[in-house]
Amino acid sequence: MFHTGTARPSVRADGIDLLPDALAVGAPGEEHFLQLSSDCSWATLTLTPATYAAARAALICGDSNRTMQTSLVRPPLAAINRLRKLHRRVMRLIPSAGSRAAHPEVARAAEHGLLAAVVDCLAGEGNVTSPRLGDRNGTSIMRQLYELLDASEGLPLYLIEVCARLGVSRRTLHTPAPSTWA
Repeated sequence: MFHTGTARPSVRADGIDLLPDALAVGAPGEEHFLQLSSDCSWATLTLTPATYAAARAALICGDSNRTMQTSLVRPPLAAINRLRKLHRRVMRLIPSAGSRAAHPEVARAAEHGLLAAVVDCLAGEGNVTSPRLGDRNGTSIMRQLYELLDASEGLPLYLIEVCARLGVSRRTLHTPAPSTWA
């Protein structure tokens, strides 16, 4: 997931504010809790681990067996800007779902271009971190809390009741997640 650069970057993943220059990578099978503002502009791309490994090996002669891990990446500015620019161009090429069927070679070229841009963003080793992103317990608690809030329909909720329903302690609910990945 990456910021497209066209609006405010208001996205929280697993309680962490994602900065506009970050690329969030989710590992296969992991669950994440995302909070989006109404005016944010983020894009997501989905790759299978095999596709990513093959592209990485072909494009940068990297270890094709490297596994994808949940992490936050700060790619070089040129790499993330290239990904954003290519993504905007691809989105303009695809005005409707039927265009892929009409021009499969264009769609395939666009997919390959985006894949190469993603690999360029993820190629650097020094800009990767994972500050609690993908914390399964925290993600599950956040999801359950928001479901509880939605179900309460504006009725008051009391801390003891919330803790009991979620099966967590007061301290767990009050422990802040890091607000920003820097």
